[in-house]
Amino acid sequence: MRAFLQELCEDFAANGNFSGVCLLKRENELVFEKAYGFANRAFRVPNRADTRFDTASVTKIFTAAAVLQLAEQGRLGLSDRITALVDLSGTKIPEDVTIEQLLNHTSGIADDADEVAGESYAALFADSPNYVIRECRDFLKNFAWKEPVFPAGTAARYCNCSYVLLGMAVEAVSGENYRDYYRKHIFEPAGMTRTAFLSMEEVNENTAEGYENVQDEAGRFMGYRKNIYSFPPRGTPDGGAYTTAGDLCRFV
Repeated sequence: MRAFLQELCEDFAANGNFSGVCLLKRENELVFEKAYGFANRAFRVPNRADTRFDTASVTKIFTAAAVLQLAEQGRLGLSDRITALVDLSGTKIPEDVTIEQLLNHTSGIADDADEVAGESYAALFADSPNYVIRECRDFLKNFAWKEPVFPAGTAARYCNCSYVLLGMAVEAVSGENYRDYYRKHIFEPAGMTRTAFLSMEEVNENTAEGYENVQDEAGRFMGYRKNIYSFPPRGTPDGGAYTTAGDLCRFV
């Protein structure tokens, strides 16, 4: 298995531009772990096994865990309406949207940048700078006054901002900022010492920079550019926590 994984990863790194860490554990046995590519392409700083990466939407797992913790404690219910927990008066978030519907993408609420429709975050932030979005409520202006896509519970459509609302519910019920809640009740108990909501403005030790591919009109790969204009400068409940392959393994 180890030899097979090494051959597979090396081929993908050489031909698929894979940059990251591959880790496989069977129970408590480490079967394979190796880093590929660069944490910083300009200075050709290689990734390491303990390099931290932006997890993007993997962060939603942590948000779901926080919500389910609070549900298990009886502090909220999955059938609770988000408008009963969070003040969304004056917005177009329907009053019948439940926590469960936000979790499973059946709420029907509009997204800020609709990835299903091919919209990009870079385009969204052209008129609304990404650096002004620091907390959950800062997102509302970009989606909460849009018309819902469908009535709650009648269909399914991937929605990042449903997890922003869930983060606001965590804050409302726990009385803590969601970043503090995740750190104290998820990351620390799981032994995830290398996991945090880092800011792209700060100098973060052994942390990979984010890049996206640049292609020409024919779709041919031309190189890379940093993705600093595509996301808020610091992670939010729907995406952006930084972690390592090892810490993700501890969480699982």
